[in-house]
Amino acid sequence: MHAALPVVRTPVGALRQVEAAVNADRAAARLALDLDADALLLASATDGPDRPPDPSEARIDVVREFTDRGGWLGAIVPLTDAAAVLRGEPVAAVWGPGAGVRLA
Repeated sequence: MHAALPVVRTPVGALRQVEAAVNADRAAARLALDLDADALLLASATDGPDRPPDPSEARIDVVREFTDRGGWLGAIVPLTDAAAVLRGEPVAAVWGPGAGVRLA
């Protein structure tokens, strides 16, 4: 898990820490959209040697929203499959115009 330090800018321009819950997947998607990135890959842990766990609905929503807003490819994959996705090889959980496979 990555740590985040949420801050706000005060009226005089200084930064002040605030209490907040930051959804790392949504933050990554927002950053990808702001940077006009083509792809968003959310890496997942594996559930055994060959099978990733089923992605949560929240993660699926983040990836679908990214592709709906113009991202070319969005995926939730084990880290070991990330390079394969970017090379265009089929994996199970990929969305968008750049995807070879789409979950129903």
